[in-house]
Amino acid sequence: MASLFTLLLFLLAFSFPESANSLADIRKDEKQQLEIELALAKKDRIYAVFDLRGKKIQLKAKSLQLQSFPINNIRFRGDALGVELINFERKESFQAPERREIRPGGKNAGDKVMALELAHMPTHFIMHFKEGIELTVVADSPDAGLARHMHRWAWELTARLPKIIRGGDKRRLVNVMLLMEPSAARALYWYVSENAEALIIPGG
Repeated sequence: MASLFTLLLFLLAFSFPESANSLADIRKDEKQQLEIELALAKKDRIYAVFDLRGKKIQLKAKSLQLQSFPINNIRFRGDALGVELINFERKESFQAPERREIRPGGKNAGDKVMALELAHMPTHFIMHFKEGIELTVVADSPDAGLARHMHRWAWELTARLPKIIRGGDKRRLVNVMLLMEPSAARALYWYVSENAEALIIPGG
C-alpha cells in the first residue's frame, strides 16, 4: 500500500508542473492575441484574423466582424507558428482574375462599372506575408475537379522543397494550406488587399 502511495506521489509530482506550464502558455497566447487585436482595432482600416484554431477567417474593423469565411481543413509545413501580427505582402493567383469588358452603349452598359467581379475571382491562390508565412488557398469542392488535386499535390511538393533548397539559409518559412469552399475563397481574394495587417492564431 505504501509503495502504491509513493508511486502516485511520484506521478503527480511530474504531472502538475506540466499542466501548470501548459496553462501558462495558453494564458500567454490569449494575452498576446488580445494585445494584437486591440492594436489593430485602433486603426481606421480593415484587418483580417486568420483563426486556424477555430478554422475560420474573419475580416474586422474596430473589432466588429464584417465577414467570416469558414476553413474546411488545414495542412501545415515548415517552421513554428505562434500568435502573431503579420503583414500582407502580395497575392499570387494560379489563374488571373477574369476581367469583363464593359462597352459604353453596349449590352454591358447597364452593369456597374467594376473592373473585377466577385464571381470571377480565383479560387486557388497564395497569400505571401513579410514574416515568411505563405497561406495557400485551395477550393475544396467536387466541382473543382482535377484542378483541386493538382494544386494540393503541388503544395505538398513545394512545401517540402524550400527546406532542401535553402540549405544554410536560416530565414523563416511557414507553409499553410487552407481548404475552403469556392465562394469563400473568391471572397477572401477579393477583400484581402496589399499592405494589410492581420492576426494569425495557430491551430491547437
